[in-house]
Amino acid sequence: MSAAVLAILIGFVIFVFERFQLGVQWIVDGLIALALMAAWTFWESLEEHRTDDED
Repeated sequence: MSAAVLAILIGFVIFVFERFQLGVQWIVDGLIALALMAAWTFWESLEEHRTDDED
């Protein structure tokens, strides 16, 4: 996941929370979920590079 896509997602999450005036805990949970998604995507890309190197 590129940095631009991640920035757009974070901006969208903040917009939704501000629009519906959800609590701070919702914002924290949303940012943690985005961070976990970014980490998972990064891990998957590392595994793809490892598989490509073996060929």
